[in-house]
Amino acid sequence: DERAFVHDESIHVSIAKYFVTQGYNWEQEVAYGAQHMPLQYFILGWSWLLTQKLHWNLPDEFIFRFPSVIMSSLTIPLVYIIGRRWGWLIALTATLFFAFHPYVLVYTRFASLDFPSLFWFTLGLYFYIEAQYVEKPPSRIQLWLSGVFFAIAGMTKVYSLIILAPVLIHSALLGKS
Repeated sequence: DERAFVHDESIHVSIAKYFVTQGYNWEQEVAYGAQHMPLQYFILGWSWLLTQKLHWNLPDEFIFRFPSVIMSSLTIPLVYIIGRRWGWLIALTATLFFAFHPYVLVYTRFASLDFPSLFWFTLGLYFYIEAQYVEKPPSRIQLWLSGVFFAIAGMTKVYSLIILAPVLIHSALLGKS
């Protein structure tokens, strides 16, 4: 029942259920309220469908919110791992600021696209940093993985590609030196 969801959750839940029960039709989805790329809708929809097929009697709130909780939880150690490159104190500070930020504490539990997108982008950033600073010359595999995860972030929520601009500028500046 979508009435139990708040904020944009009800739209995301409705679209995800529609995807897995009626099939994929992007033009119909846009008319239905989809404003983002389809990847997270598929993840949410298939999570729901799997629990239905397995006859797990889990409430929809749990099923649809769980991927966001997991992905935001996995982002916390990624922030630490990335920050560790500049020292344990910076890593710990960044991790604590992220983990206890009010936005993270409040919105992590919603079936939103923000935290899954952030997880994929942070994973891409990890591989980008590893490729640029650990391997000399930069590892093509790590650069390829960073591109894949940046693309997945964009397929989750297209607005996440906006924060890709500094990465592209950095990469262009490194290419000139």
